[in-house]
Amino acid sequence: MAGNVQFLENPDMPGNYPDWIELYNNSAERIHLGGLYLTDNEGNYTKWIIPEGLSIASKGFIVFYADGFPGLGITHTNFKLSSEGGFILLIDRDGQTILDSIFYDRQVADVSRGRFPDGGETLHFMEGPTPGEANFEGYSQLCEQASFSHQHGFYSEAFQLSLNSSQPGTRIYYSLNGYSPSDTMHVSVKEYSAPININRTTIVRTITFNPACLSPESLSQSYIFLDDVLSQPASPYGYPTNWGHTGTGDYEMDPEVVNSPAYQDEMHEALLSIPTLSLVMNRDEWFGTDGIYQEGELEKRKVSIEMFSARDSGQFQINGAVMIVGGTSVNRWKSDKLSMRISFEIEYGQGKLNFPLFDNGVESYNSLTIDAGLNNAWH
Repeated sequence: MAGNVQFLENPDMPGNYPDWIELYNNSAERIHLGGLYLTDNEGNYTKWIIPEGLSIASKGFIVFYADGFPGLGITHTNFKLSSEGGFILLIDRDGQTILDSIFYDRQVADVSRGRFPDGGETLHFMEGPTPGEANFEGYSQLCEQASFSHQHGFYSEAFQLSLNSSQPGTRIYYSLNGYSPSDTMHVSVKEYSAPININRTTIVRTITFNPACLSPESLSQSYIFLDDVLSQPASPYGYPTNWGHTGTGDYEMDPEVVNSPAYQDEMHEALLSIPTLSLVMNRDEWFGTDGIYQEGELEKRKVSIEMFSARDSGQFQINGAVMIVGGTSVNRWKSDKLSMRISFEIEYGQGKLNFPLFDNGVESYNSLTIDAGLNNAWH
């Protein structure tokens, strides 16, 4: 398991949940492991030597903690596993011969990948991992995310949005108000049965279910109608009216700017001139009494993160976490516009954002800060 969030606690470091590797002895005799090697690097077969004194009984199991702390004990490796995918190799004592190997792709939080049956060849996804015990069948594949007939981005005319899956028997659930579609019993979540009319700014969130495969992460697509953005009211119906300070929440674009003779003819072009970042979650998670705007830096919430542009094809959608950060944002309220940090953690979606955001050669990110620009913004 390379995405252990809260399933198996480190027995030698309470509160720590490390990656782990399980070996199974399919033979009729006890196997001594001392002197063999485990590695996650195809270029370094002898990365970690298994200490003497360890063995596996016939049809037995042993669990190694891939936590990078070999000093904690003889079952702790000197490397960690990547939740984004990688290799695990068991190497013979000659440091060259591969006894066994597994390639795994991007991991799902608290879901293990293991062979079924034990000692077999096929890797399965297992929602209820069984470290040190026999594997169960689980799922042989991940369900596909729903496909959208229209990409996220900017629109000026209404259209019919179709959702599809190429896997027979798949059911697609969706919401149109930012609510997580995973809660299929919620009044905001509907099962897809016919095209959806999109005639205003709408956030479509979907998830797929199929008894033959493991459900994937939810997927969000933001459809932005610029006239809606420019005319958004200060207090939209159903939205929290107080963000936790004296006065009311302010959801609108400033009318002094939008309606100014100096700027009003340039507003559409201005909004299209730079990439758009869309952060999506339930409105109460944003602005309600338990939302991050009121709770501040102590709260981290799961969020859908999209980036798209009217100028080029650079775009992505990824699930991650968001929290309020920064001195003026945490010690409020100098401004209603607060700075945030989005982070990429397997607990909330993916472990990294792999995308060339800037022209600086960096293509992988653990977190990003969204600066509200207190001293360089219209107030």
